Amino acid sequence: MGIRVVDSASVGRRRIGIGRLALALLGWVLVLVGLLVAVPLFGLIVTVILVGDSSAAELGWPSFWACIGGAAVIAGRRIVRGKRRMILFLRRFGFTGSSRALSFAVGTAVGRRFRAVTLDDMQLSPVGGRRSTGLLWAIVSVAGMVLLVLVVRGIVGWLGGDQIADVFDSAFESTRSSAAQGGANAFGAIVGGLIGAVFITLIIGIVALSLLTVMLAVIGSTVAVSTSSWLGVLRAEMARRTYVRDSDEIERAAGSVAGRARGIFAPRLVVVSSASSVWRDVVVRLAAASDIILIDVSVPSANLLWEVSTLGLEHGHRRILIVESDSVADLTDGAESNDATRRLIDLLDGEEVLAYGTGSRAELRQFAKALRSRCETTVAANQNA
Repeated sequence: MGIRVVDSASVGRRRIGIGRLALALLGWVLVLVGLLVAVPLFGLIVTVILVGDSSAAELGWPSFWACIGGAAVIAGRRIVRGKRRMILFLRRFGFTGSSRALSFAVGTAVGRRFRAVTLDDMQLSPVGGRRSTGLLWAIVSVAGMVLLVLVVRGIVGWLGGDQIADVFDSAFESTRSSAAQGGANAFGAIVGGLIGAVFITLIIGIVALSLLTVMLAVIGSTVAVSTSSWLGVLRAEMARRTYVRDSDEIERAAGSVAGRARGIFAPRLVVVSSASSVWRDVVVRLAAASDIILIDVSVPSANLLWEVSTLGLEHGHRRILIVESDSVADLTDGAESNDATRRLIDLLDGEEVLAYGTGSRAELRQFAKALRSRCETTVAANQNA
């Protein structure tokens, strides 16, 4: 049968299914409803606490529904982003072609839904989240905190100062003068002034507190979301590299990498530095935790033969093979190949291999889109199996 080599340009992008579109719509609805519920209640709770005229029991139900709204926002965001999938990337150490191709892929199309992990050879640098995203969240967080402090100071100063008394006095004088000019006696003018002053003061107070509450709620929720996002990006940057020194650390490292890969903010490419004595055990454990096993077969070697044969037995349905364009001829025509290449050709007989080029950004973009499509197709097929 031979090896079927597929050019990345010929791999069309997988269409988004109706179910996924429906889930994305549901996520946006949850985010919108959650914000509409949580933001006003959050502002109300903070305002009541600042006034200091309430008990914990009176804030029970507002706090409960504010938490429900916040949970809806978090759940909606996760649904919109979709479930993160983990890719185990295996390639020949020191081979810069695949390192460059995958780094570009996880930094663009593939990294939006998939997170990659690979073993370390000091040639491939880990990739965290987008630095521009982290910087944006940091700026929004700091600016929001400063604005929040100013708003809180304004609310406290307005409630504790003479503004309310000034509004009442001004309204009283205005309504009393109007009543006197209308022919009312002195007592009637005073009573009318008091009634008008109370009414006007209440209206102005309610409007002012409502505006301040909305400002406080919007700014407070923005600060909360941006700060949590900023901290998430920072954690992702710190989790780009992990170490395995002996067999006792394999389970811990694999669980940590898999757990972080599926978070909202996670490194796009984690590099695992493994001791040479346990690297095969690390590969087996990471393969079991991964949704996709990506193997570059451009440079045949004893280690590559072990990876293809060992992982193909149990994880063949989750395996994607790639090869650099310059190495395609060696795989399709093994007449003059060495022993490792001929054995690899025998192992891959009947398999499909995705070819990639690194000569230009256009080729890298093409490969990134093709790889994402292939990953999505593989995940969907395994879900339906």
